[in-house]
Amino acid sequence: MSGQEVEGAARGRRVGLTRSRVLDAALEIIDRDGLAALSMRRLGAALGVEAMTIYHYVPNKDALLDGVLEEVFRQSYSRRLRSGSWQEQLRSYAHPLVDQLREHPGIVPLMVQRPALTSQTLGMMEQGLEVLHAAGFPLPRALQMIHALIGLAIGHVVAGGADDSEDRLGHLAQEDLSTFPLVGRAVQDAGGSHLPEPFETALDAMIRGFEADLSTSA
Repeated sequence: MSGQEVEGAARGRRVGLTRSRVLDAALEIIDRDGLAALSMRRLGAALGVEAMTIYHYVPNKDALLDGVLEEVFRQSYSRRLRSGSWQEQLRSYAHPLVDQLREHPGIVPLMVQRPALTSQTLGMMEQGLEVLHAAGFPLPRALQMIHALIGLAIGHVVAGGADDSEDRLGHLAQEDLSTFPLVGRAVQDAGGSHLPEPFETALDAMIRGFEADLSTSA
């Protein structure tokens, strides 16, 4: 290790730098200014250290991006139920994941671009496969289910991430729907009724499909 690297590592220790703090700071930059604004130089400035110091906590920019994704998955995963039926556990993972992506929308393009296959995310996947395989799903199908669930969450946020069907109906009701009679009737018939949010509707349909697969293969 060169003298400059030793000095950088010592400076990092003096300011209480940790990998977790580095990832949190990177996520803050993405939240505030977008993914394109994240650089090692800017991250170092935000943490009060030279950019080279960051490399003692993440070896390169790719590892930094993987780590940021890992942190988002970790935060969502930490909120999930650890018991219950496989359906309940899928729901308890899906909703916090959507919440995390709504809180950090700048991370969504990165999540689409990168698989983020780190030891932590693979560990989460391993636990998910354990639950689904124990429920009777073949492992390849269980893996596909996990990917489908994550894709549903990402797609929902990319599409706007609205969490209130009544808001959507309200916007439609303000339009002139005279030439769209079925749309107008749907809005009128739904008036005053409490509808599930779009993500919940899609998640229900997905889980029912998984249940049908399981009953067919049994």
